[in-house]
Amino acid sequence: MPQHNFGGKYIYVYRDPRDAIISLYEMYRRRKGIAELQPKDFIKLYDPIRQYRWEINAWVFGNHEDVLLIRFEDLKMRPVAIFEKIFGYLNIDAPVDRRCIGQRVLVADLDKRPRAAAYGWKKAPPKYQCIIDSDHKELDKEIKLLGYEAYTP
Repeated sequence: MPQHNFGGKYIYVYRDPRDAIISLYEMYRRRKGIAELQPKDFIKLYDPIRQYRWEINAWVFGNHEDVLLIRFEDLKMRPVAIFEKIFGYLNIDAPVDRRCIGQRVLVADLDKRPRAAAYGWKKAPPKYQCIIDSDHKELDKEIKLLGYEAYTP
């Protein structure tokens, strides 16, 4: 790829809060070595809902001119179109093998990591239900504003 000066441009990828917080819970359990941490305790101790709300308000609802907003789910489901958008935003004019882009983005889905799938929360095991319920209770407004579907048990 040719040298580029992106001029202080940023790309912020956000994700459905239900998947984002489940993923954060799993990361805390693995990286902090606390396998016994239960979802309810995670919500209480680490307050991931407040963290998510702060990030979304700062980046997505902040209306920054120098930030390209990308939904994780769109990146997973329409990688070619989203990478075209990213390249346009960064003024990259280079030939790209579009098949490679699609294959690279899908690698996480094929790599025994079902958490990396779009809308994985819909098929989440019952142990995650308290996270999903808490997200709906506390982040209902953000879920709607971000264009994600409401949860109906």
